[in-house]
Order: sequence, then structure tokens, then C-alpha cells
Amino acid sequence: MTDQDRAIIKQLYRCTIGDDSSHVTMQQRELLKNFSVDLLKNPNELIRLLETAYEEKNSSDVEGVMFIGFVLDAYNHEYIDILCKLSLADWHIKHEDIASLFQMLRAPETVEHVYQLALSRFPCDYYYFYQTLPIKCTWALRDIGTPEAVEKLRLLAQHDNEIIRTEFVLPLIELVRQLSSIPKPQFA
Repeated sequence: MTDQDRAIIKQLYRCTIGDDSSHVTMQQRELLKNFSVDLLKNPNELIRLLETAYEEKNSSDVEGVMFIGFVLDAYNHEYIDILCKLSLADWHIKHEDIASLFQMLRAPETVEHVYQLALSRFPCDYYYFYQTLPIKCTWALRDIGTPEAVEKLRLLAQHDNEIIRTEFVLPLIELVRQLSSIPKPQFA
């Protein structure tokens, strides 16, 4: 990513504050036209930018590129590999956003990463102090809903931290109820 790209991200951030629209505005489009790659035509180019930021351990670039991904509503299953890599990297602060993306994508292949993310403590103790990251991981596991996700919720429901344990038990009970209410196939 170039310095001009970084400056564009700052401008994009400024023009997005307070904008609650779910589409890319004209002002955002104009800014993105000056980006070094055409992100409007090829939003998956963000994957390459995230890979580079990951390799360089560049926290600011991870934050900026992920922000553009949200602005463009670009996240899809093609992002899973890089999000899994970033999920346990301790040199950036986007773990909560990654947990939310795992929840949105509901990809079974992310279950182990979500589980590890829920148990992680990063240099920024904000997540651990307020329990926001483990809670978001709970929601992600609940929404993924596979037997493996249920098992990870069971393990987390036995955690020695009471807040985490409580937050994981309720979604587990909800998931088990949902799974048990699914009618079993009848064979003739």
C-alpha cells in the first residue's frame, strides 16, 4: 500500500463518520478512484492488501484495509484464510471485527480459530477486561452452529472465568434447543 493510499483511507474515514448509509456514497467513490488499485471493480484486491499488511505486521494497514472492506461490504468466503491468519496475530487491534466477520460468514472452517480467539489474551487488555471479544466469539460459534461449534461452546461453558462461562452457557443452551427441535428424518 502506498502513502497516497493511506492518505485516502484517512479521508475516507473522515467522510464516513456519521454516515449510516449502507451503500458507497459519491464522495467515497471519488476518493477510492484515486487508490492505487481499483477497489470498486475488484474489492477482492483487499485480500492481497491484507496479506501484505499481515506479512509486514503493519497494524495501521490492517486497520485501514479492514475499514475499506466494511465500507465496500466486500467480505465474503474468499477472505477466510487471511482473517484466520490475522485472528491470532497479537500486533494489531482488529480482533473484535474479525470475530464479527466470522459470525457474519458462518464458515465451519473458522470454528477452531473462533475458539482460540475466545481464549486469547492480547497486549491490549481491553478485550479481556470487558469480555467483549469472548462474547463476540460466542455469537460467532452460535451462528456457525455446527456440531464442532457446539462442542467448542460446551468447552467454553466450563471456562474458569465466570463472566465467560455465563456468556457461553446461554448461547449453548439456545443452540442445543434449536438442534433438538429439528425434526429427525422419517424413513419408510
